[in-house]
Amino acid sequence: MPAMQPDDTLPLANLRPGERGRVRAVAMPASGHGHDEAIVIRLLELGFVPDELVRVTAMGPGGR
Repeated sequence: MPAMQPDDTLPLANLRPGERGRVRAVAMPASGHGHDEAIVIRLLELGFVPDELVRVTAMGPGGR
């Protein structure tokens, strides 16, 4: 897989264990989208804020 460029984006959910990424944005779901706003708020509380570096260490239930 080619290295990502700084302006490339993909959902953090696409990262595999051991891969790193940077949070670019965290947004509330569109009305009627089916996602719970409480999940977005919890992610912010856990530190998933714009410009934060993250690394996937493991996959939980429901992960690939």
